[in-house]
Amino acid sequence: MTWQIDDDLYVTGKTGLGIDNPQERLEVNGNVKATSFLGDGSKLTGVVKNLDSVVKKAGDTMTGVLTIQNNLTVTGNISGNIDAVNITSGILSVDRIPSLVATRGENTFTGTQSINGDLSVQGEINWGNSSRLQADQGGSIELGGDTSTPGGGTPYIDFHFAGLTQDFNTRIINDANGRLSLVAQEICLSSGGGGTPVGAMSIDVGTFGTMENAVNSYYFRVRDIGAGPSTPFYIRGDGQVFGQFAQSSSKELKENIGLLCLQEAAQILAGLNPVKFNYKTDSDQHQNIGFIAEDVPELLATSDRKGVSIMDIVGVLTKVLQEQQKTILELAEKVKSLEAKIPNCDLG
Repeated sequence: MTWQIDDDLYVTGKTGLGIDNPQERLEVNGNVKATSFLGDGSKLTGVVKNLDSVVKKAGDTMTGVLTIQNNLTVTGNISGNIDAVNITSGILSVDRIPSLVATRGENTFTGTQSINGDLSVQGEINWGNSSRLQADQGGSIELGGDTSTPGGGTPYIDFHFAGLTQDFNTRIINDANGRLSLVAQEICLSSGGGGTPVGAMSIDVGTFGTMENAVNSYYFRVRDIGAGPSTPFYIRGDGQVFGQFAQSSSKELKENIGLLCLQEAAQILAGLNPVKFNYKTDSDQHQNIGFIAEDVPELLATSDRKGVSIMDIVGVLTKVLQEQQKTILELAEKVKSLEAKIPNCDLG
């Protein structure tokens, strides 16, 4: 039976629909159907908000903001045209993301992330001590732009050893057109992963060639970045030269040029004391002949008194030998003159 009520209905007690003894103000045993509800339902408690009651079939749309306070489990796919996903806190765990922009604080990603397109980073990319940046064979790392979009800066790679806090401990930098500079106190060429120096290491100069077979337009040079060859080149050990080894001696590189007098050359030569010795680092204890840098005349020693200038010694010997040869020729002429004056005398 149906009753039509045109005026207000005011009930002070409990109302039950389909229930003989209701316990609440309104208790319904069955479904409640309405075209709309007032309010957002934020103050409702004990209500299970089942999306299936709203979205029942493919193509149904929900509008507005969806807030999920607990876990969300999706057994199918989440798809759609999304310009941006903003996450201010918590963790977003997904299998694949077509586009990801992280803008708040430090963002951590675990697992393997595969990006088939371009990755543009405006800030820093940091990876831990046990992580690495890896490129497949044939891949490359481009610093300072590429051929289509050249960069305007100076590309470089800095290394920080053992937690040191300075700007860099060593650096590889492309500081000029066609030049790659290594900024380090020491450069060690080694084989394997242990850092043990090898017994033989080659330096390639030119296009797929070594210093031995490089064409004349290529050469290996040790010098200051500025003008002038003033940087010392140290070789700790033996060496071999296959071909000519020439020391630059052009007058264009020199100033205050003056002749070495015989008296000075003879005095320097008299101050040389040749000795026999073994190098401490020579395991074969090969015997050598030479000089002690601390004992030679100051003109022949390096500024730190640790080395001897071979070119200077050659110059001193040349001057003394020239004078000796001149004296020998003069004596030979005198002997020849005496032989002519003394009959039947052979002084030879």
